[in-house]
Amino acid sequence: MQRAYRELCRTHPRAALFLKLAWHCAARAGDLGTLLTRDVHISALSESSPTASVSITIRYGKGARFRGPYAIGTRLQREDAALLLKLVRSRGPTQRLLADVTSLRDQARAALRRVNPAAALPSILKGCCM
Repeated sequence: MQRAYRELCRTHPRAALFLKLAWHCAARAGDLGTLLTRDVHISALSESSPTASVSITIRYGKGARFRGPYAIGTRLQREDAALLLKLVRSRGPTQRLLADVTSLRDQARAALRRVNPAAALPSILKGCCM
């Protein structure tokens, strides 16, 4: 997963963020595609801390259908959190965070398969791509 992430950072930063969120939150790709900007909360970024606290609320998708909405907290590297904050600020509260989720999913899947031809996005949930 790290090799695919580093490759995506150079070529497709938003796809890299998509992959990082999927990994850190153990989230399904489809669930990330349903995130609204109001469902993402980022702690204040500081120069002294290499990471930032991030919380996302999954309201739609397979998991939420069974459990109802649920929150996931994680920590992201400052650079990833800054990109996430930029995305949140560029959209209205009821807009999808990732407007082009299909292309992001395809880019992330292609990067994973270049590293491991047997890997796919569900592999992230199972911890197979670390």
